[in-house]
Amino acid sequence: MIVRQARELFDSDAKVIEFLDDCGLHVSQAELLEELGQYEQLAELHLAQGHTLEAIAAFVKDRNNPESAKRASKCVLDGVWQGLSLGIDPASEPVKANDTLQELLRRLDELDITHLEDEMRDEVCGQ
Repeated sequence: MIVRQARELFDSDAKVIEFLDDCGLHVSQAELLEELGQYEQLAELHLAQGHTLEAIAAFVKDRNNPESAKRASKCVLDGVWQGLSLGIDPASEPVKANDTLQELLRRLDELDITHLEDEMRDEVCGQ
């Protein structure tokens, strides 16, 4: 509803997005970005809000942008590194109970590593 009302006030979607951002209406901003297919910008919004899994999903939807695939992979790797500090057993109960970390580990298994730089590919493969 907010998006519809904002669209009546402005002559372009870019101005609506800016207005929603200025007002801190991030949920409405995210809805509009998704509707417009502006997935990279949507992912950046999610990252700024600390919503890593949503950011990864948005980057993955941005199929025409190879940079987005790299960013999705980097987000997955960063999240796994944060969740599995040195000395933490991936099979431990705290790790199993962490739904976000479990989702990141699942996504790590599904990563298409062909587009990754050698160093990042080595991290994924554990070499």
